[in-house]
Amino acid sequence: MANSHVGHDSHLKGKDVIGNNVSIAGDVEIGECSILSSSVVVHENSRIGDWVLIKGGCRITGNVPPFCIMAHNPTSYFGVNATILRKQGMDEERIDDIAKCYRHIYQTGTSVFNAMRRIEADVEDTPERDNILSFINSVNLRIVAVPRDLEQ
Repeated sequence: MANSHVGHDSHLKGKDVIGNNVSIAGDVEIGECSILSSSVVVHENSRIGDWVLIKGGCRITGNVPPFCIMAHNPTSYFGVNATILRKQGMDEERIDDIAKCYRHIYQTGTSVFNAMRRIEADVEDTPERDNILSFINSVNLRIVAVPRDLEQ
């Protein structure tokens, strides 16, 4: 955590990994077991879900849903954090369900609202699916790496 900063009123839930030169602004919430690689910048009032990996140098200007990897500038969806989930003992079926959720959100070209409806209809009801849906609902469907015209 050399040269890292955690701003006022920020909340790290636990078992998070913060790399060197990470800057976390105020009023940020970071879920459990998330990894912020070196030189990540998290802007004020952002939320990061559980089991997220943010690759080095990425600038987060919004809400990152659980179980995914974000990279680049501007932020883009890079996939599901499957390697870490496997190391923690999650089975392949659940990881596939998580990936299916994110295919609906990031790869179908539909709005987040419509993607949420498709997930509810298409993906088996699991704690991970519920975590994703409740996170996105709690941030009013505003998540990073979604084109502006597809947010609502």
